[in-house]
Amino acid sequence: MRWALVPAGMICLAGMALADERPEIKLLRWQEDWRSLCDPKKQTERLDPLKCIPIERVPGTTLTLGGEYRERYEAAWNPTFGFEGNGFEDVLLTRLLLHGDLRYKDRARVFVQLGSYFATDREFGAEETDRNDLDLQQGFLDLSGKIDDETRLTLRGGRHEMNIGSGRLISVRESPNVRRAFDGGRAMLEGKGYTVDVLAVRPIELHPGVFDDETDFTLGLWGVYGSLTTAALPKGQTLDLYYLGFEHDDAEFASFPGVADELRHSLGVRYAGKQNGFDWDIEALYQFGDFGPNDISAWTVASDFGYTFTNVRWTPRLGMKANIASGDDDLNDGTLETFNALFPKLPYFTEANIIYPANFIDVHPQITLHPRKDLEVIFGWDVLWKEEEADAFYAPPLVPVDGTAGTDSFIGHQAAVELEYEITPQITAAAAYVHFWAGDGLEEAGGDDGDFVAAWASFKF
Repeated sequence: MRWALVPAGMICLAGMALADERPEIKLLRWQEDWRSLCDPKKQTERLDPLKCIPIERVPGTTLTLGGEYRERYEAAWNPTFGFEGNGFEDVLLTRLLLHGDLRYKDRARVFVQLGSYFATDREFGAEETDRNDLDLQQGFLDLSGKIDDETRLTLRGGRHEMNIGSGRLISVRESPNVRRAFDGGRAMLEGKGYTVDVLAVRPIELHPGVFDDETDFTLGLWGVYGSLTTAALPKGQTLDLYYLGFEHDDAEFASFPGVADELRHSLGVRYAGKQNGFDWDIEALYQFGDFGPNDISAWTVASDFGYTFTNVRWTPRLGMKANIASGDDDLNDGTLETFNALFPKLPYFTEANIIYPANFIDVHPQITLHPRKDLEVIFGWDVLWKEEEADAFYAPPLVPVDGTAGTDSFIGHQAAVELEYEITPQITAAAAYVHFWAGDGLEEAGGDDGDFVAAWASFKF
């Protein structure tokens, strides 16, 4: 009954009209700026008075309120190729978020977001991201000022979400119930045609109770991420260059010694853009450092190409993702060659989220259709191999699966269909189905075929 009432309740809350150049709801809610709605004439929807509340006692100060309510149902047969358990399990996940964004002109800002997450029981055990009764999802202070007419510097301290570049290395967990956040500091420099982001953070260690999450001091991330944007490149193109440092106490890999402290440095480049119907996103990086007594030497190349037929019915996009991430060809030679994706977007391949992007090669053709302007349907087929047969198959979150090191290189393949329907700009309904076939390499270790189904609806304001 609760699930059945969700869409009706959401529709009652949302208005139907849209103003010109209305701010958009974004993946990272702190990226939104609703101060244009301080003009009552631009408030066209029922909840618009919440988007810009002037604080009259302090001229130039405004408060924005927002939130999210999401229900997500998942069912899996033999989850993660049966390595989590053979049989059926399902779960209903509830996400509740509420945030306040207090700004003083463009100089100072306090952003606070509370989260409450609930889940039914799973047959094979709860995921860490399933439940969190009540906690601080985000809470940070920004101080900002102009260096000159075209350059602005923002200093940030506190707890916040990040989605940098393609999201292949630093991103939120959108599909799991509890999203990923970090504690620490950032300095963000934005100029004409470029941005530079300097960061030093640690992820949050989740606990299921009330206000009991804490900084995870076993993991650390720091670095510099720079982007050249449209003022410096042709319109719609971006070139990113970055360095990221990463540490993990007691990291686990298939290579000797199995568990040890990891210190890893990543140097990368990314080129993305759109032109004449084509779109592309290409990224390559090299990693070095130490894993216990061993050296690290790892790498990855990721790509996503597509062409959209704008004058054809349903505006189909034909896409191809081709990716490779290094594995270890000798588990005892004193060099760890397994790639680490750090804090990647989840899901990475499909909504089933059964494969971690380490020691793999994949070819993933897709076709995207828009039967209606507000409906997107994606069909995809992903074929995967281990990059090095000697290394293990890695399941999320970078866990080497017992018995998979040294097995056949063919991981398997997965067929997926995903659809997303934007009922209103605030209300979205989506669903996904994935069937996965275990390849010879996983079957040798006890892996099996399986299915995954998910359906969810969200209301954001």
